[in-house]
Amino acid sequence: MMFNFEIGIDIVNINRIKTMVETYGAKFLNKIYTQNELEEAKRGGHFYQSLAGKFAAKEAFFKTQSIDIITFKNIEILSAPGGKPYCIFRATKIKNCTLSISHEKHYAVAVAFFFKS
Repeated sequence: MMFNFEIGIDIVNINRIKTMVETYGAKFLNKIYTQNELEEAKRGGHFYQSLAGKFAAKEAFFKTQSIDIITFKNIEILSAPGGKPYCIFRATKIKNCTLSISHEKHYAVAVAFFFKS
């Protein structure tokens, strides 16, 4: 059986994201995250951990693609009830992505599977 998919993985130091937010503030946040992502991160009680997971997920997804038109804000990473992450793609025709995000004390890691049509 032949599978037609791409896989990407990324790991982010949570303190790196915290430093970027403290250094660049809204300029960094608004370049990388959608308003929905920021609101979800604030509600969850683990702001920097959530941001790092979303950042890692976006980077992991980028690694599945060979096109450069996708930006950080074209991909919205949110959580379904129960915590399962999912993607919403804006201004792209992409729709078949599955994510997994994990957090540990200092790191967030994400894996993205992109199923090709």
